[in-house]
Order: sequence, then C-alpha cells, then structure tokens
Amino acid sequence: MTPDQRARIVFMGLVALDEAAERARAARGPVETCLSDRVILATLYAIAGRGRPSFYGFWRELRRPIGPLTGDATMRGNMLHTHFCGICRALGIKQTIAFTSALADARREPMHGLRNPEPFPADEQRARFAEFLRETMNDRRDADRERRAARECGLRG
Repeated sequence: MTPDQRARIVFMGLVALDEAAERARAARGPVETCLSDRVILATLYAIAGRGRPSFYGFWRELRRPIGPLTGDATMRGNMLHTHFCGICRALGIKQTIAFTSALADARREPMHGLRNPEPFPADEQRARFAEFLRETMNDRRDADRERRAARECGLRG
C-alpha cells in the first residue's frame, strides 16, 4: 500500500467515525450501529496497530444505551470525542484546526469527487492531509531515533 493510499483510507475512515460520533451525539436513545462502523474501526486498528482501548471504547460508547432525560447523552458525546482523539493518536495524526476543518468539509460534501476515477490527486485538501500525515510519520520516526540514541551508551572502547 502506498502512503497516498494509506492516507486516503485513514482519512475516509476518520470521516466515517466522525459521522458516527455525530449521529450518536444527536440520538436521544440507543444508537443503531451497522456493520460498516465495525469494519471501519477494524481497518483503522489494523493500520494503527496500537491503541486498542480507544477503538474498543469508541465501539462500546456507540452501542451503549442511554436514558432520555439524564446527562448520559452529554457523557456519551464526551467519551466518543475522547476515544476519537485516542484513535487519532494511535494513527499518529495531530488534531489541528486544518484537520478538523477537512473532516467537516468531507462530511458536508460526502460524494464530492468519489465518482471520478481519479478524484484525490486534484483535491488540494486531501493532498495537504497526505503531506501532513507524511510529516507526522517523519516526526514520529525522528523521535524514535532520538530515544534509541539516548538509550545507547556514549562510551565506546
């Protein structure tokens, strides 16, 4: 899988999770989940390879029934946001204003560019997100190198 394909899958998955969270926040009772919610969570977890509690927590909060007159709806919204942030951390994505704006734009125009055979190379926002994802991965790789170098003994014989 190329980095651009990975970025596209991750972005579309996060848009779908953000939409599911918004659907759950608006619900006044139990939320109807579907197989696609599970597939999206499983795919993003397979790509991330870590942060399992956030993925399971997100699923549990989607499935948890709430009372209609209690503060459970607010608590569910807060917990979904917390788990969404954990999923983004597991994927190595920093939640910036540009990232949040790109999610909102993608949710507002769900079919924009999806019918074209090559929709994303011409799409400036998704190209910026792919570049942002590459930079984030480079930052993580550099931090890992620095940690390994700090653990090594500086004395050589």
